[in-house]
Amino acid sequence: MQVRSASALLRLRERLDITREDIVRRARVSVATVRNAEKGATITRRSALQILHAVNSHLREGNQPEVTLDDLGVVVVEPSCSVSAERVTATKQESRPA
Repeated sequence: MQVRSASALLRLRERLDITREDIVRRARVSVATVRNAEKGATITRRSALQILHAVNSHLREGNQPEVTLDDLGVVVVEPSCSVSAERVTATKQESRPA
C-alpha cells in the first residue's frame, strides 16, 4: 500500500474511519504530534514509530496489510550526533570545578 504525500497519514486515518484521538490513545503521543505528522511537519523518529504502531494495530484489527513509515509519509527529524557531542562537551566543561 503506497500512500505518499504530506496528508498520507490523514487519508489513511480517514479511510480506516478512526479519529486522531484513536491514534493518540494507542500511540501515546499528543494530538499536536499527530496533527503535525498529518500536515507534513517534522516529528521525532520515536513519535513516528509510535504512530506507525498505532496505525498498524488498527489495520491488523481489520485484517488489512500493515504499512511502513514511508507509506505514512511522515517527516522524521534525526538528531545530529555532532550537536549532541557538542552539548555533552559543553556540559562537562561547565560542571568542572574552577
